[in-house]
Amino acid sequence: LGTRGKADYLVTGQWSEKAAKECNKYGTGQVACNTKASKFTTIPGKSEWKLDPEAAYVHYCDNETVNGVEFSYTPDVGSVPLVADMSSNFCSRPIDVGKHAYIYAGI
Repeated sequence: LGTRGKADYLVTGQWSEKAAKECNKYGTGQVACNTKASKFTTIPGKSEWKLDPEAAYVHYCDNETVNGVEFSYTPDVGSVPLVADMSSNFCSRPIDVGKHAYIYAGI
């Protein structure tokens, strides 16, 4: 989080929701979108996201395995660094790593 102390989270499932909560231990995990009301079954269009241009990064989970939601594209977040949890699919298709500041996968 650095000196900015805040990051944006695209909450589209349980894994990204957990990541946002974890961020709050170290700073502010700002929820830029949250699809919990739809039981995490959709990814809202970018026009519905509330992105903060001063955020340290924007985090998303590329494949939310619990409810089966997967991004079919790399989110465009402007000049804010993009961070991706690709634990469930990083070996399943080509990834444009140049659009990401950081990609991680848990085991």
